[in-house]
Amino acid sequence: MQQDKKEYILFKNLFDFLVKEKLIHFPSKSQTKQWEKVLKEWIDDQSIPLFARKGSSIRGQSIEHDHSRKVIKTDNTPAHWVFRNFVLNNEKPFLSRIKDEWETKTFPIAIMIKKSEKKFLVKSQIASHEFRLGYDNIYVAHIEPVALSRSKIIPYKEFINHHIRFLSLGNMYCISKDYSGLSHIKKFNEIVIQNKPNSL
Repeated sequence: MQQDKKEYILFKNLFDFLVKEKLIHFPSKSQTKQWEKVLKEWIDDQSIPLFARKGSSIRGQSIEHDHSRKVIKTDNTPAHWVFRNFVLNNEKPFLSRIKDEWETKTFPIAIMIKKSEKKFLVKSQIASHEFRLGYDNIYVAHIEPVALSRSKIIPYKEFINHHIRFLSLGNMYCISKDYSGLSHIKKFNEIVIQNKPNSL
């Protein structure tokens, strides 16, 4: 119990320091609300694929599963796109923009193309420097882990849940890359949940 208290104080102090020094950034309540509405519309619109963050596999490739809807492999680039546009640039989200960028192959889903991915991706689906927040020393973090099950058979509903966890602003924040290791620690993210501004 004493050890838990010490850990809590340590991570709370670190959290307070990051907030004070503006080394951690959260979406506002209005930004989150606007985007979550559009994200739900995306889930409901079967004409737009779902995304599955599987950066170590072939990005741009479809995943076979028990539903007719496409599920496309990506790295963390779509989360960067969401955070850059709708938090840092404070743009208003519209489903029509997502549909248009997907249909014109201009929605960024990867940081770079490997040789094995050239038949699945075109150059315009690669994130420009504008959307790669790492260039600004920013790391896009998720509060609740987004990793998919490693099971060979993944139900369609799990892809929906994954897509939501992956792209929900309620599950995202940005932190200085110098402190990005904290975002992978469960106890730190518990502090984030309890203390983040504009929490829902």
